[in-house]
Formats: sequence, structure tokens, C-alpha cells
Amino acid sequence: MLRNFTYMLKIKIEKLLILILSFSSLFSLEINPFISYIYDSDTDLYVNENQNLHRNSFGFNIYHSQNNLYLESQLSYHLFTGINERPNSFNYHPGIGYIENNPGLDSNQFNFFLTSLTIEYSYEKVMFFLGFNSQTWGPGFNKIILSDKSPQFFNFGYDWNLSNNFSYTHLYGRLESQIEDSSYIEIYNSDSSRIPTLQRSINAHKINYLLSDQVTISLYEMIIYGGNRSFEPYYFLPLIPFLPTQTFLGDLDNDLIGISIELELQNNSLYTSLVIDEWTPPDTFKKEHKNWFIYQFGIDIETNLFNEKGQFIFEYLHSDNRVYRHKFAINDFYSYSYPLGFWAGPHSSQLFFFFEQRIGKYDLTIEYSDSKRGESKYGYNNNFSQRYLNGFEQKKIYKVGLSYNYNNQILLDFSYSIIDWENAGFDPLNVNINTIDVVKNNIQISINYLFKEYEL
Repeated sequence: MLRNFTYMLKIKIEKLLILILSFSSLFSLEINPFISYIYDSDTDLYVNENQNLHRNSFGFNIYHSQNNLYLESQLSYHLFTGINERPNSFNYHPGIGYIENNPGLDSNQFNFFLTSLTIEYSYEKVMFFLGFNSQTWGPGFNKIILSDKSPQFFNFGYDWNLSNNFSYTHLYGRLESQIEDSSYIEIYNSDSSRIPTLQRSINAHKINYLLSDQVTISLYEMIIYGGNRSFEPYYFLPLIPFLPTQTFLGDLDNDLIGISIELELQNNSLYTSLVIDEWTPPDTFKKEHKNWFIYQFGIDIETNLFNEKGQFIFEYLHSDNRVYRHKFAINDFYSYSYPLGFWAGPHSSQLFFFFEQRIGKYDLTIEYSDSKRGESKYGYNNNFSQRYLNGFEQKKIYKVGLSYNYNNQILLDFSYSIIDWENAGFDPLNVNINTIDVVKNNIQISINYLFKEYEL
């Protein structure tokens, strides 16, 4: 079995090298090979008690920057040992799409390949972009507009600098609905483990306005639609809001609007964000309303201890129990079952502290997170039930870590966490499943090695 696995790995590496060399024939590339190992004694990525986890990965970071063209890519292979299932979603770490247990692996292992690509081309006042990556919009550590919680998705668009203090971004992206497309049953019915899914897409607008050197106001609008419409031409018209357009098209799609305000005070910042899902203006300030909110408040302070710079972040986030969902499941603000915005999704809240300080050759980090989520509601019914009435899960994490960077080539990390997880295994869409209360004491050791940079 090991021989088969080694042979398979060799073939995959050869394919990666061929792909890289094909790029290099077009223009020069900087290539940084890397290898990484992470050990957790009792990881919070899984509900199971005493769940140790080994994560091995290797790959290449690829860069190119010349004139008006910028390219960045990563090709990597990842092997998890300790359990053969996708991690629990109740954490802020980027989610994983499909996983496999290929021949040559043990029953407690899975693997997957990860690739990302960002291409940017600037022409006068417009920057065009094309990629397979996670777009992130909005301020803060735990973003509520667009975050990197969901796996990478295909996207393209442009940033248009209309003036020195005003810019406009228009984006299209293809998402993964994980809703079976029954029209392909006759073609793929020989393998029930591989299911074709319905298409889901996103179009998004962002307007950035620099009110002053200290104040930036950003407006956002996102529209989610699916089924047989992989491209809806109406949503590609520039500067036209989605809300009246989707009403014109029959009010079938999921429209979300948002705003963020950032205040810069020397090296410190205050920020706030708000997303409204399905806005009904007459009900805005009513106790029982049909406006589904998620909001965020945060502060980012630069510290200076021991004559070294550091950082302190405080955030609070809160979401309504219906935000990100839609009357039609195909239009959920999700990809691979992960929310595109705040990682905990609807009917959730988080109190988050993060402190990082450089001390000589070391970086000290201290983190506290108190996250809670309850039942997630579908549809437009007047679901005004008491918050967390039908169950919840809550995870408190106390973490301290120390890292050391040797010549920007070897990065060592050590951390210790206490994870107090109440009702672990809770499912927001199925509140009747069994849950457990666990307290985990996790020791994490991480080793990352960057090989010598190559130019082709």
C-alpha cells in the first residue's frame, strides 16, 4: 500500500512540475517550494475527545510581477492523519471542499489537493482580475461581508478608480451549492459517491469612498442566484443596483446589502460593518421586522512593548437567525456548505480578543474567543422566536502561542489551548441530533520549511 501511495505521489509531483514549466515558457516566475507539518494533541477541528491530528503538506508558491501584470499561485498536496472526515465547521479556519481516501492511505487518513490563482492586469485607472481564490471584503479579523471561510472559487471582475477618493469593484464568482442536480442521474448513477450539483453564482458590487485621510466608507451589494442561470446578464451591467434588477426578474434571488466604516487614528483603527439580508424599509425599526442583520464592531490597536511593535484586536459580532439563508435553498449565501461571510453563519455571536507582540526573536500571541450559534431558519416566515430557544453550541477558546522565524526559511510554532465546547456536534439545520460537552487541552506544534527560491 505504501508503494502504491509513493508512486501516486510521484506522478502528481511530475504533473505539477510540468504545469510550472509550461508557465515559465511565457515569462519569468519565482518559485518557492515548501513543506509543512502540524501536530495537534486534541484538536478543536473535531468534536471527538482526545482527537490527535497530524497534517502534512508540501507544494509550491509561484509569483510573477512585471509592468502591469501580477500573478500569484499555489499548488499543494495535503494529508491528514488521525481521522477520515471533513473538519467540523464551527471555527474560523478556512473550510475544506471535497476530501478523498485514495488507495495507499489508511482508514484514518484523507487527502486533498489545493490550488489557487490570482491574476491582475492594470490599465490606466482599471485593474482587471481573474482567479481561483477566496475573495475577502470588509474590515476586521472575522469578516462578515466576504471571508475566506468557504474554499476558493472561480471569479473575475475589475476595480475602477473613478477618482482619487472613489473606487468601484464589480465581481462575478461561481460557487458550489452541494445540491444534487437530478438531470445527470442517468449519466453518473454508477457511482453514488460522486454527485453532480446545481450551479450557484454570485455577483457583487463594492464602492469605496475616502471621506478623509482618516475615514473610509464602503458600500456593498451581493446577489446569489442558481439553477440553470450560471450567468445572469442583467447583473453584469455596471453601476446598476441588484435590488431593483432582481425584482424586475421576478424577485427570485437573494440580495444582501452592507456598509462598513473605518476610522484610522495614527496607527490604530476603529471599524464597524453591517449586512442586511432582504431589506424591508418600512419594518426597519420595528421589534418584529423582516430585516435580517449581521453586524460587527472592532478595534485594532498597535502596541509597543519592549521597544517592539505588536497588535491588539477586539471584535464583537452578532447575526440574526435568518441571515445568509433564502426561501430557495439554491440561493443560500454559502459555498461547499460554508457561509461566504461570517464563519459562524446565521443565529450566532462572537466575542474575540487577539494580542500579538514581538519579543526579541520570538512572537508571542494570546487569543480568547467566545463563539455561540443556534438554529438556522429557512424562508420568509415570521420567525421571531426567542434567541437560542431551540438549542445552541458554544465554544470558548483560551490560547497562548510562541513562534520563531529563522532566516525567513524555518518557521516554528508552539501553542497551548483550552477549548471549552458546550453541545459540541450541534447542527443548526437539525437541532435534534445528539451533542456532547467536551473540554479539550490541545498542544499544537507546527514546523514550516521554505526551500531556496528558484527563478525560471
